[in-house]
Amino acid sequence: MDEVWKKLENIAKHGEEKGKGKVVVNGWTYRMTLDGDKNFTFSATAPKRRK
Repeated sequence: MDEVWKKLENIAKHGEEKGKGKVVVNGWTYRMTLDGDKNFTFSATAPKRRK
């Protein structure tokens, strides 16, 4: 989880006012959005199961 956080932090630092970050690690998708009011949204999506 540490590497995910570092990547998202990077995106937050280097992105513009409205930043969107998506990081995929081990099939999990982590999304981070930062809007103009500095509202921070974080979500994680589990890998899809293959039949």
